[in-house]
Amino acid sequence: MKYLLLASTFAALTFASISPVIADEQTRLIQNGNLFPITPEQISKYGALKVYQSIWKAIDKSSTSNFIKTKEWKDLFDKPPIEICDDNDVRKAISILYSKTGDTVGSDYTQDINDLIGEQNVKVCTSARQGKIGYLRLSKIPVQAATSQMKFALLTMPDINGLILDLRGNSGGNVVESLEVASLFCKDAVSLKTKSIGGEYDTNTKKGTAIFLKPLVVLIDADTVSGGEILANILKEQCGSKLLGIKTSGKTSIRALTATDFGYIVAVKIAEVVHKDNSPIENKGVAPDIALDASPWWKTNKDITASDSKIFSDKLVKAAVKELKNEIK
Repeated sequence: MKYLLLASTFAALTFASISPVIADEQTRLIQNGNLFPITPEQISKYGALKVYQSIWKAIDKSSTSNFIKTKEWKDLFDKPPIEICDDNDVRKAISILYSKTGDTVGSDYTQDINDLIGEQNVKVCTSARQGKIGYLRLSKIPVQAATSQMKFALLTMPDINGLILDLRGNSGGNVVESLEVASLFCKDAVSLKTKSIGGEYDTNTKKGTAIFLKPLVVLIDADTVSGGEILANILKEQCGSKLLGIKTSGKTSIRALTATDFGYIVAVKIAEVVHKDNSPIENKGVAPDIALDASPWWKTNKDITASDSKIFSDKLVKAAVKELKNEIK
């Protein structure tokens, strides 16, 4: 899949162009919005026009928008859409550029860069059980770690008859990893469809590994973001799982991370994940089959290592148990 070879939700890493920058930014978070902060110090050092033009070039290199091919776009290199004198002007001008390429929303959440390049030492999966009902919470979807930890947890509960997968508060991560996790719950191949800003559709497919094929209920909420909601949507549409909770965030942009001349990292939207019928998830979210809202157990108990009994006292978990027992019958 041509987009996903370079892409992760929110940030698609083009390693050849930005690996030195990534090496320097291992402990940092990708900031809210489309790019790292533009500061007065940077403007003073390089000049407002040079900073603007550097970001223009990064967008020009990465964007899949048809507008990039027009003379109007090319003219914006030497003639910014507004007069730019300081950092605020540059930010406003860049926002206009994004808008013209069809990237009007941006991303208003943070993403740990380790989620995108692979971090095996972070625990992202919490497990519990009550009788023959299993429970797994997946907090985010870093490369390799999410699938390996989920697979291990499932193999430790071979005798369960039903499973609750808790994706509430899942902060997302890598698009392809979401597909890998989904494959654990399907016998047939699972697929991920994207739509580029230019309007082209593409599909990536992963063979099902069928680690767990018994009844599955997935918990979602408004904090289920990007890779988390992509996973929930695949499980619902292709694996027959029921979703319980409230609508997800609707942030499924795929963004290419590109380094500018001066070392800034620009996150350019190149595509978005869509439903199998091509309808959008972006800005709309994934709707539950059963609508029910409640604070998750780790917020109400203030204890991320809560006992099985605390986890299964959660309102949505109890509702999921009831639903699973009805399916198991």
